[in-house]
Amino acid sequence: MFAKDQLTLGNYTQAIFFAIAAVVVLIATAGLALIDSGLSRKADALDIWISKLAAGAACALGFVLVGYGFWEWQFNAALKVPHAFTSAIGTWWLGGSGFTHFAQNLDPRLVPGADVYQVFGGFFLVFSFFFGALLHSAGAGRLKAASLYPLSFGMGAIVFPFVSWLFWGSASPLTNRGLSDYVGVYSVYLFIGAFSIVLSWRLGRRAAIAPADLGEPWQLGLGVMLILFALPVIVLGCGYLVPGQGYFGISLTTSGFGLVLVNVLIAFFGGIVSGAVLSYRLKEPTWVVLGPVAGYIACGAVLELAKPWEVLLLSLAGPVAALATHRILERFGIDDPKIGPLAFGPGVFAAVTSGFVGWNARTGGFFGATGSYAFQHAHITPGMQILGGILAAAIGVVSALGFIVIAERLGQLKISLAEQSLGADRRWAPPDEPAVKTVKTKVGVAQ
Repeated sequence: MFAKDQLTLGNYTQAIFFAIAAVVVLIATAGLALIDSGLSRKADALDIWISKLAAGAACALGFVLVGYGFWEWQFNAALKVPHAFTSAIGTWWLGGSGFTHFAQNLDPRLVPGADVYQVFGGFFLVFSFFFGALLHSAGAGRLKAASLYPLSFGMGAIVFPFVSWLFWGSASPLTNRGLSDYVGVYSVYLFIGAFSIVLSWRLGRRAAIAPADLGEPWQLGLGVMLILFALPVIVLGCGYLVPGQGYFGISLTTSGFGLVLVNVLIAFFGGIVSGAVLSYRLKEPTWVVLGPVAGYIACGAVLELAKPWEVLLLSLAGPVAALATHRILERFGIDDPKIGPLAFGPGVFAAVTSGFVGWNARTGGFFGATGSYAFQHAHITPGMQILGGILAAAIGVVSALGFIVIAERLGQLKISLAEQSLGADRRWAPPDEPAVKTVKTKVGVAQ
């Protein structure tokens, strides 16, 4: 069959926008790798890039099997499609008709706007690649590759689709009851933050790094700038462009293209200002560099509906929440200088405050759905936002503990302090060069 209804200008406009959003996620991933390089020893730089690419790819390959179909299940349920779950998986798994037919050859009654759904599947696929890169950051330099790659694949195949279906999307079980999770504060940052903290607790402290062995400052600065360059487009991709009706957040909250862009930029600048104050007071320059990301996460749950002055106030608190988390982790002897403080602290702050900022805003449901899935039938409340935060963190903790138990039983969890001190790049040394040198470490002499 040839369906002209699939080839409308409106469909192509949305598809092109989501394609651009998918590409810039790769830029954000490059920024993440540069940040890791800047905060790690120079002798780990090559391995960071290799491991991050491989972990991201493993997660994406796990996700593409059935992950997108699992997420699409919520919309089949909203539209009362018979056998909603099996229909969603059958259409959108790697070998399903949604990914094996051209848009114009798919029935618009069964898959309306097929090109849009296909391209958004690509956006989700590359975002799962970014999710895998975050997993690598959580254990960078301390987690063995033999555990990292199976972890990334399993996360992409099972856990990431599940948390996305639970928290993200207008007809997801929690969104349909009033939860607002615009940029993935719950499904990504709170989850990965909790996971990282528990994993760091079990991996123990990193081997000491002399200042001369630390990565270059320009890597940290350039990495953050790449992320800031990419985030506005990625954020706008977390919503629906509906010709003649406007722009809606992924939770179906009424929003506007221009408002979201202004809010994202204000979140960056608020985080920079707050981070700069902390950096000057504490003589720790990383807070001004990481401040914009913390400010963005602190208001990420309601960026599509908050007023700019509300975003400014929330973003100013983001670096403070990250610093408080860092200090608490230090007191408990948990060495997690990046993902835990940056994702979990501002994420908790967002979960607590977003319900008050968006209180009673209409959300949930789906276009054309009726009954318990009717368009914008639910309302945002503080209670649901906080409950969602607790649940996201709990899933992260349980996932981390399960992974740790398996990896420790197999003897494949952590790299020893002696091996860390030698640097991970030694594994990539040519065969005719000595890969191991004798160095003095805190634990003695390592060969």
